[in-house]
Amino acid sequence: MKKIIITLFLLCLAFNTYQAFSIKNCSKTLTFENLNSKDLLTYIKENDLLGKVSQVCSQDLCKSLSINTIEHDIQEFIKQNVNYIKSQNEELGISADLKGFRIEKLLMNDC
Repeated sequence: MKKIIITLFLLCLAFNTYQAFSIKNCSKTLTFENLNSKDLLTYIKENDLLGKVSQVCSQDLCKSLSINTIEHDIQEFIKQNVNYIKSQNEELGISADLKGFRIEKLLMNDC
């Protein structure tokens, strides 16, 4: 009888833990068709997302952003992505450096 009670208790505990993790899904993804890397910081500031954005992604790269150093992190992301594009195609890399490149998505903490 004790084994049955302990087993039921553990099953209930496991189920409640699973429910807690599934309810607490705080991430939200914003996808874009026409957001440019040159406009990224302006977009984040104008839409009051400074404390919410946790990650930014372009076609090939993603970078985590810290709330305290978001401007620096965005500049580093742009620099890394331009260098990556240049390594793939020099002309496209120069164009990405001058005109910017497409930002595909922002991941946010939405709790």
